[in-house]
Amino acid sequence: MITFSSDFGTADPYVAIVKGVILSINPRAQIVDLSHELAAHDVRRAAFFVVSACPVFPKRTIHLGVVDPGVGSRRKSILLETEKGFFVGPDNGLFSLVWQNSSERKAYWLKNEKYFFKGTSHTFAARDIFGPVAAYLSLGIAPDAFGPKLGRIALAGFPKPANKGSSKGRRKFLGEIIYIDHFGNLVTNFPYELLAGKKRIEVKLGKRIMRGLAKSYSEIPKGKSAPILGSLGYLEIAANAASAKKLLNAATGSKVELILQ
Repeated sequence: MITFSSDFGTADPYVAIVKGVILSINPRAQIVDLSHELAAHDVRRAAFFVVSACPVFPKRTIHLGVVDPGVGSRRKSILLETEKGFFVGPDNGLFSLVWQNSSERKAYWLKNEKYFFKGTSHTFAARDIFGPVAAYLSLGIAPDAFGPKLGRIALAGFPKPANKGSSKGRRKFLGEIIYIDHFGNLVTNFPYELLAGKKRIEVKLGKRIMRGLAKSYSEIPKGKSAPILGSLGYLEIAANAASAKKLLNAATGSKVELILQ
């Protein structure tokens, strides 16, 4: 199985071309489209998408990811081998969270042109390198056949919550919005584990202070927003049948304060 995620959209021929190359090499490949509507050139957002969507697939799945504003530059083309599966794409931070959240990981620099599309260009690495490598990998070619091993990969610099200390039994953390979904839910960088065993929670975004955790979207009063444990493993700020993004005038990178007791 090969999953395919990109910022190519579906109105142009790019996705079809990559699939055609893959199937020409391995006609039995099962290609699963995850999304081709990822925000153009937004590597950090795509990195969160990949680490959220890909790990639920069978462990030997090959994940082809392409959000590549540096195509044609000196950035490397890479293959990651992890306990969650294989990841093929540009070395530009796209696989940052996969790398950081994997207990077993190896990285390879894709340099063996034997496995590239013939007649390569400098502007379509998905067709020329990533797609063919994913296809040959699905045929059983060993990861180290594609190129030398790398000791590290490029990381996009996802922030971790800053511990601002405690006072009178209250612990304060400073974080930020790292992802905003289609519904306007604001995903913070506060993981579930941070809230474990805490009885009281207070979240501050801008001038808005929200207390307590909602158990469901319907529990939030109309026109209001509230913290909730979302499905992606992080504390979110959501609204009931509305966009928390619009209600709070928030954006990716907006600072969030979390107080636990």
